[in-house]
Amino acid sequence: MKNRKIIKDKDGGNGYYQEYTIVLKKCKNGYASLCLELMVVGYGESKKEALLTIKDAISSYLDSQEEGMELTRPVPLDLLHDFLKF
Repeated sequence: MKNRKIIKDKDGGNGYYQEYTIVLKKCKNGYASLCLELMVVGYGESKKEALLTIKDAISSYLDSQEEGMELTRPVPLDLLHDFLKF
């Protein structure tokens, strides 16, 4: 079963929120999480842990971007298909 979550990220204290779509997938030993807009992943033994790791991954990705760089890099359909089929 795949679950879709929306995570809101507050941008620099200016009151602007960005929403990201997260796909959660049950795996053999836990849950994998994938951000469709940024192509970052997380993993956890529970859904809650998988969401916490994807939030950290999103935050790390955004912090690593230089001024003026394009922030989004959508997941290609073939990679999304591979993620969902396992």
